[in-house]
Amino acid sequence: MRVVPVSCLLLFVGSLLGCSDSVSRAEVFPVSGTVKYNGAPVADATVTFSSTVSGRGASGQTNAQGEYKLTTFDSDDGAVAGDHLVTIVKLLASDGGAKREMTKDDLAKMQNPTAEFGKLLKDQLPEKYADPKKSGLKRTVVKGEANSFNFDLKD
Repeated sequence: MRVVPVSCLLLFVGSLLGCSDSVSRAEVFPVSGTVKYNGAPVADATVTFSSTVSGRGASGQTNAQGEYKLTTFDSDDGAVAGDHLVTIVKLLASDGGAKREMTKDDLAKMQNPTAEFGKLLKDQLPEKYADPKKSGLKRTVVKGEANSFNFDLKD
């Protein structure tokens, strides 16, 4: 007789544990698009959507054609519904003015609190696009819609 109540209790606790992940995750919707700068596709840029309501952000990296898909929890799953402030940056390492692609050593230096980030990194896009308050880029993610957002950045 004790087997039934114990197994019911285990089933109940297991169902609570299984649901805990879905409770803590906000619902997200696919978001994709392209990034161009002065009409040309921007490769290796980071596109970040910052929700003005939930505080849950999403980001994605552009490919060689300037195409991106946003990720919040799982690869390319999208962003939460609502209004978002958008930033777009393309960072390259800078050594004495010589620009080059980032290396693992550069990333390690960035984690050192004594590193001077301004000297280590150089944004290849206009500075305003790195600041959500100055970028002028705002988008609204809507449940059930395509949520395809293209950005044509200018000087």
